Amino acid sequence: YGLIPAKFAEFAAAIARFQPVKINAAGKLRAEAERELKAAKADLSVIELTDIATDDVWCRDHGPIFVKNDATRELALTDWEFHGWGGKFEASLDNQVPGKVAAKLGVRKFSYPFELEGGGIEVSGDGLLLTTEAVQNNPNRAEGRDDAAFHAALRDGLAIDELLWIGEGLANDDTDGHIDNLARFIAPRAILAVSESDRASPNYAPMQENLRRLRELRPRGQRLDILELPLPKDFGLLLHAGQSSGEYWADDKYTDYAIGLTKTVGKFDLTLKWIDGSDYRPGNNVDGDAFSSDSKAFFSVATSFPWE
Repeated sequence: YGLIPAKFAEFAAAIARFQPVKINAAGKLRAEAERELKAAKADLSVIELTDIATDDVWCRDHGPIFVKNDATRELALTDWEFHGWGGKFEASLDNQVPGKVAAKLGVRKFSYPFELEGGGIEVSGDGLLLTTEAVQNNPNRAEGRDDAAFHAALRDGLAIDELLWIGEGLANDDTDGHIDNLARFIAPRAILAVSESDRASPNYAPMQENLRRLRELRPRGQRLDILELPLPKDFGLLLHAGQSSGEYWADDKYTDYAIGLTKTVGKFDLTLKWIDGSDYRPGNNVDGDAFSSDSKAFFSVATSFPWE
């Protein structure tokens, strides 16, 4: 944990160069957040810290999903049920977050009585929503649900014209198969989707099936451009940074990192070594071979963030 707050502060400092930043730093975390932001030389005039109690950190999933009226430009938020990814974890505080955010911002809130996590949906920005059957139709979320009413709520609440579906998620995913691990819109009719070339992998068959289904989709009669993004191979590394060290396993996907940003601000000031002791030197940009199937390319994505 000791390495993480300083890096989050660097992310916030980079983003704050272009837009205001709001950070939920509840209770005693506020002083730590202020200290790290100052150390990162963040512009505190455009960073607001708020205090909303939570059970966990995953605001993408338990937080509000914002919407904007095209005609009036009014910003509002939608509030869906969150129960710890199908009841796996305590989430009573998390489930209150959207309402508290609405009150703090003074915006209208539209509530829906269905379980939905932000990482479980992907939208095109012009009326398409992509999601997975593994999450939305999982009995831990869907048992006893009126499916037609749920689909209508998605259309109404998020201004969706067409729901697009793929099947399964990655193996050992606590979320049961969030779409943010699998496929992301990079343009209204283009999707970056993960693939697996190792036939021995438990992800091979479901990812091949997802790709097949994506290629067969014809939203509004149009074919989608599907760009494959190979999953990194499983690998371990030794990390040394000051007094902190240990053995870690790399994350198993790229797609839930930021997409669509182009230039590098900087990279982690960590010394990374592979388990066999050989040095690892990450590249400076998220491009080119960073999207190859070579597992050593992964940390180019994880340690070099394209904010400029």
